[in-house]
Amino acid sequence: MLEETKFNGIDAVKIINRKGDELTILTGVGPRIISYKTSDFNRNFFYVNEKDFENYIQNPENWYIFGGTRIWLSPETKASYIPDNKKCHVSKDEKNNKLVVYSEPDKELKIVKKITIQPLEKSFRITYSIINTSEYLLQGGIWVLSCLEPLTGFKIYIPWGEEREDEETNDKKIRQAGLKEQDKFNKFKWNIKEIKFWKSWLGVKTNILSKQWKQTEEFFIIEPSGETGKIGLSNRMGYAIYTDGKFSFVKYSPYIESANYPDDGCSFEFYTSREFYEVETLSPLFTLKPLKEYIHTELWWAGTEKIDLSSISSAKMDIKKLLI
Repeated sequence: MLEETKFNGIDAVKIINRKGDELTILTGVGPRIISYKTSDFNRNFFYVNEKDFENYIQNPENWYIFGGTRIWLSPETKASYIPDNKKCHVSKDEKNNKLVVYSEPDKELKIVKKITIQPLEKSFRITYSIINTSEYLLQGGIWVLSCLEPLTGFKIYIPWGEEREDEETNDKKIRQAGLKEQDKFNKFKWNIKEIKFWKSWLGVKTNILSKQWKQTEEFFIIEPSGETGKIGLSNRMGYAIYTDGKFSFVKYSPYIESANYPDDGCSFEFYTSREFYEVETLSPLFTLKPLKEYIHTELWWAGTEKIDLSSISSAKMDIKKLLI
């Protein structure tokens, strides 16, 4: 269901999935998804900067973070943020129940940013697009940043490394590859767990020794303490979970093996501060040809159904059932 509305005085559109969960997309500025409410957690868990909305009414030419989920161009440069705060066009596909919100090309790079939202049974499929309308080649990737409200008791669970396989699965792979029994060393495949810390950037620093960074065998966990920090990784499992054990928000974006991801190979990045947290996904880097559309897809689910966090594999199995 699609419904035109206002959010803090700015034009917006609501879209609802079959479960009754609701996204609100700003169209007066953006493109930007500013609110996510579920039928079993009836409050917006995206961060919203109320002062930015007040200031925008008085000075609409300035850039504002606003909050919610926005689309940028990676890697981070001055060009990443434009066009970001201009009025958008809206296209409604009632037949396929899709909503498309897209910007005008900016004057500098002539980039169009587009967000296509399709409600599913329990979740939302969101496709982010960049179109180069200039005559020249550009380089960059799609960078999607979701600002989350700092909720009491919530943590961010990030799967790191790869799934562990049982003996039977490993033996089957060895047989399928035509390997001999003595090639048992193939069971012990490489499984590298890494996290990149932004030690300093743009005048900001990350405390690598902060107690907000926790490690288990399966997950790297962020227990936000109000400190500013940023980390990133190659997330081959493709998901991150923001949860207090009772309510969860899942952001999923499939990892493309051997693709050239920005920031030395990061497909997911995370930012913490006192005001908000960010769960960010990144596409591989593209050579943006004129008038060709480049896309990056996320699946979102939020709700009170339990996710088994005993292992990255069990969590993945539960998430697959929810992303429908």
